[in-house]
Amino acid sequence: MSSPAVPRQTSVLIVGGGLVGITTGLLLKHLGVSFILVEKSVRPSIYPRAGGFAPRTVEILRSIGLEDAVQAAAKTAFKPGAFGGARRGLTLLGSESLLNAGAAIAKRVGKQDPSPCTFAALPQTLLEPVLLNALVDRGGSYEAGKEVVAIQEIENGLDVVVRDGEGEETHVRASYLIAADGGRSFVRRHLGISTTIVQTDPPKPVIHFANLYFSADLEDAIAGKTFTQGKIEGSVEGLFLAVNSKDRWSFHYEYDPTLESPADFPGDKAISIIRTAIGCDDQLEIQMLAPPSLWNTTARVAERYRQGRTFLVGDAAHTYPPYGGLGANTGIADAHNLCWKIAASLSDPSSSTSILDTYTTERRPVALRCARQALLRSDFDARFGVRTVANRSDVEAHQDLGALLMRYQYDGNLVDSLTAQVGTRFPHTWIKLSATGQLISTLDLFAAKMEIVIAGPEAEEPFDRNSGTTLKTGIDFTVEGEDMDDQTDKNSIWKTQQLIESQEVTDGDKFLNRATALDAAF
Repeated sequence: MSSPAVPRQTSVLIVGGGLVGITTGLLLKHLGVSFILVEKSVRPSIYPRAGGFAPRTVEILRSIGLEDAVQAAAKTAFKPGAFGGARRGLTLLGSESLLNAGAAIAKRVGKQDPSPCTFAALPQTLLEPVLLNALVDRGGSYEAGKEVVAIQEIENGLDVVVRDGEGEETHVRASYLIAADGGRSFVRRHLGISTTIVQTDPPKPVIHFANLYFSADLEDAIAGKTFTQGKIEGSVEGLFLAVNSKDRWSFHYEYDPTLESPADFPGDKAISIIRTAIGCDDQLEIQMLAPPSLWNTTARVAERYRQGRTFLVGDAAHTYPPYGGLGANTGIADAHNLCWKIAASLSDPSSSTSILDTYTTERRPVALRCARQALLRSDFDARFGVRTVANRSDVEAHQDLGALLMRYQYDGNLVDSLTAQVGTRFPHTWIKLSATGQLISTLDLFAAKMEIVIAGPEAEEPFDRNSGTTLKTGIDFTVEGEDMDDQTDKNSIWKTQQLIESQEVTDGDKFLNRATALDAAF
């Protein structure tokens, strides 16, 4: 029965409390937007899933004050060794390092644009608690064990029915709803939003896997053989993923759904599969940490990311194979793009339609590109940029990960370098604030403001010097990029410094760039 209580009121209802949902809450909290987050599960998922987070993702977390906490957690992730490496063989213990994988990995990552942040190598199971603790500590509303069962548009908002574990229903009135409820999104299906299956030419076969997450102390057995992925091609086939390179592992067992089903993977059967894949005897203790989780390599992208006042983010909007680590990173970027637009529309309702419509037009092309690029990495060798006769065309079609996750423009194109083009992430360089002497990244300017105007050194007055949104080069800050120690980074920074200090700025008005959150931080 529905509760007779007065409906709860909030600006945004977030549905789904996984990685992207929690990040959405943190971003809204940072922007001063009220929200309620509901999550169907009582406990967070223990499956490792994403295993590392790109510099752009860390930049987003830096903007809300969480970079240090994330990197501290990353230092605890891989017990005996470092993140990276690839092996293949009939069994894990009999596997060999992938030929030229080290050089190929560096190449597949591609050009690294100047950034104040570095890659964070940690599984999603370590990152989520950091984010959730921050959300709760900051007063965010996170309500586990609750699910959305009905959504209705009303005047100036939504009426949403939320049911708890006892069957009690309450109504939530929200201006907007953000669906972060995963690949099987209830919200997306409830709204009738279909998905497009993305493919390559020629199409890739759909491969089915059972994720067998287990504990086994393999530290001594793999000493000196640190790896992140291990391809097994023996009597069982699949892929080992190192969760902590010591006693936490996932084996993604490749199976034929016409011959096997979830009922065919009880604990004893799963342990037998794992033991065969490792190539060990019965003396090794293996413990299943979770029931098998089934997935396949189908890539899907929602036909639209918005319906009225409801928006899709993360896996609710797009799912693709994990090859390249693109899924979680693009999901967090979805949330980052959407949250400031919702904050702006709440502040100025007259602009809401035009600004919110850009969410789909900007983010969907990114997902389509990433989906195809993930599929082009289906082959194990191709994933690491190692060319073979069979995968040559796929490898030649790869776009580097630096471009896919940072060096893109919201007109659907990739750019060679970030030089403050409209629709790109603003270029990073280190600057010193004149008022405080503080050394910060140019990206840090956008952490507190949704719009910044950066003026060149010869910019002519008048402009608003008291609003805090206009900064003049040489007066309000000085560029410190040339002090960077690394020569490669210095060369890249120099281009950015020249751009900022240039007197020949857009339209001859001596303003370098009017950098909104759209074209500066996203």
